Amino acid sequence: MKSRSVLYILGSFTLLTSLALAQGPGMDPGGGGMDSGSGPGHGGGSGQGYQSFSGWQGHDLEHNLVLPQMAVGGSTVTTVSLFNMGNQQQMTWLDPEELVTTGTLYFFRQTGDPLEVKIEGQTRSEFRFSLKASEMLFLEIMADGPVTPGWMLIKVDSDDGGDDSSFGNWGMMDGHSVGRGERVMATAFYTIWNPNGKVGTRTAVMPAVFERGRFFTSVVTAQVSKSVNTGVALVNTSDMVASARLVLRNSNGSEFATRTIELKAGHQTAQFVDELFSEIDFSTGFRGMLEIQTDDEGIVSMGLLMSDGVLTSLPTHHYGTWNN
Repeated sequence: MKSRSVLYILGSFTLLTSLALAQGPGMDPGGGGMDSGSGPGHGGGSGQGYQSFSGWQGHDLEHNLVLPQMAVGGSTVTTVSLFNMGNQQQMTWLDPEELVTTGTLYFFRQTGDPLEVKIEGQTRSEFRFSLKASEMLFLEIMADGPVTPGWMLIKVDSDDGGDDSSFGNWGMMDGHSVGRGERVMATAFYTIWNPNGKVGTRTAVMPAVFERGRFFTSVVTAQVSKSVNTGVALVNTSDMVASARLVLRNSNGSEFATRTIELKAGHQTAQFVDELFSEIDFSTGFRGMLEIQTDDEGIVSMGLLMSDGVLTSLPTHHYGTWNN
């Protein structure tokens, strides 16, 4: 397809395509294929992972931050900024040491294995950070060899060093106790450099704060045309197999196509809409939206858009179950 060939030729979407996308290792080919039936529903908390949810490699994910897509190596660099939201002028009931926030960045390949990256000249698969109130940290994350995609977990320590996701001493925010994911504002962007040393494309994305029951449905605008193509990254952050039903809807809300996929524990994949639904002829274009529905805890998604060779992120709305 023309949009795909543009992406392959540019190499600027290599992080999402040729090295990892077309049947990326995180996707079980047996779980693919098109279906026209109703498929499994979403929400309800009855999925296999809801009552016994455990994060990948034993990590506690509640109120930590997940970046479903990153890439390093070749001409691609991922930059992460971390900002401690603690403010000494506004949070006068706390001592300065109580506003210090610590944590760890974990980097994973699409297979869930540790991804070795270079930060500050050192090779590592995780990075410890410590931020005073209102302090900011910038990290340039690189790697030797070809472009390698993966995902990132930003794990914020609790006050006692355990897995408690709340921070009672920080008080309340918007009617609830401040969670650890709210103590740090994190932003990531990918820079892909051209051979002439100039920026080819740069895309900023926001990691998602993981909350149980929040990601049973995710929705992203979907477009396919000669110059525009929507991509979506999916990561299974749990320690068990998780499935997702992808529903492509027309602009009038009707179902256009559906597909069910499986992701092994810790695995990630990213594909374009016309690759996810490869049996459909998109030569006349498509506009609508893509829903990612799941009964299983742990799947986190992120939308991306390639337009005339420029990569950008798409707002992805997440919600849980409907109740009356």
